[in-house]
Formats: sequence, C-alpha cells, structure tokens
Amino acid sequence: MFFWNRLTGQAEQSRREVLKNSLQENLRRFKEDYFHNVETVMYREFRTAPPPRARDCALIYMDNMVKHESASDYILRPMMNTGLPPRLRGKELAEHVIKTIVLADGVNTQSGHGELAEAILSGTVVILIDNCDVGITIDAKGGWEQRGGVTEPPSENVVRGGPEPVLPRIWVWDSLYSAVK
Repeated sequence: MFFWNRLTGQAEQSRREVLKNSLQENLRRFKEDYFHNVETVMYREFRTAPPPRARDCALIYMDNMVKHESASDYILRPMMNTGLPPRLRGKELAEHVIKTIVLADGVNTQSGHGELAEAILSGTVVILIDNCDVGITIDAKGGWEQRGGVTEPPSENVVRGGPEPVLPRIWVWDSLYSAVK
C-alpha cells in the first residue's frame, strides 16, 4: 500500500497520518498497511524494567540492513533494563528515552506513519512505546558491507572468483525487493 500510495499521489496524505497512543494499533498499521507479507521487516516486542510499571515497546527494522549488535547492545538492552516514568507521555517520553536510555548516535523523533516506514526501509531502527504518539528513529545501518578504503591491488587479483562475498549482497537486495513487492 505504501508504494502504491506514492505512485498514485496519495503519499502526502499517508505521510501526514500520525501515530496513535496504542502500541498495538501502531504495530497493526505497520504490519497490515505498510509491510504486509514483507518477511524481512522484523518486529521485536519487549517490556521495559518494572519499577514502577513495565511498559510495552517494540523495535521495527529491516533484517540484513541493521547491525544486530548495535540494536541489541545500545538500544534493546538499555531499554529492557531501565524503567520509564509513568507520568511521561508523548514527546516528553520520547525525549526522556533519547537523552537518558538509548546509547546510540543519530537519534530523532518522528510522528508520521509514512516517515517512519521510509526510515525503516532505509535501514533505521524505529522504537514504538505504548502511550506514546511519537516514534524514535535510531541510525543503526550497517548490516551490509560498505565499500571504500583499502582495496586489493589489481596486480594481485585471484582468477578463482570475485573479490567480494556474494551472499550478503543478495540478502540486502532480497530485503529491498520484498519490501517493494
């Protein structure tokens, strides 16, 4: 639906639709409207630490486009080990999470479904929290190899095959292709 809206000119309306306070409603919207039958979009639901009250949260990201170690060590683990103040809601809650819990760079907030869907497709991790109508985007790109830096000299080429592993590139292209279908 997301790409169809973009092709038919309804993308601007889709981008303006904002998140609800219900985590389950927001997850349903992403699963059914934006990423229906896309197996490479991962949904990781979890709860924060209980004191004073545990909150339901979810990570959404594209498999093979995100560094799993970064997502686990700098986003998921700190969120699960820290309690969230019950009085905070919406933008205040998102700002609290950004400033005190998430240990990553490139952290922003967005409230539109379309903006968050585009962020997910570009390899960004999205955090959704129950009773929060703002999504947190975290730059954790790097599930694919970046080219650059030192390369093998052309005089030392090996004739037996290509210089790059093929499988990781296939995974990335498969992720992107299945999201577009």
